Amino acid sequence: MLRERDPVMLRVANSWLILNGVGGLTDDKPDVTLVTPQGPSSTNAFLNVRVADIPALHRDWSAKGVEFLTEPKDHGQEIRAYVRAGSARRCARRVGGSATAAPAWRG
Repeated sequence: MLRERDPVMLRVANSWLILNGVGGLTDDKPDVTLVTPQGPSSTNAFLNVRVADIPALHRDWSAKGVEFLTEPKDHGQEIRAYVRAGSARRCARRVGGSATAAPAWRG
């Protein structure tokens, strides 16, 4: 465990799992808050996945039809880009692959 709270950060093999329990609006998810889902602009969970090159991932996934909430946003220590819930799954079914949910960021 790298961090115990707000958010919890777990290192698993060559990946990190970030667990957020609550959250308000930020510039990279400007219309999505962490609450019990009431529709497409709210969610009750985030899965954060670190990648080496988020601009390349954003271009690649966008070209494949994945819907991001915003362009990647630079927050100094990380660059984040959130994927609209279900968007990666729909894309993966269309191209016959498996979906990896985001948000993703450089770490």
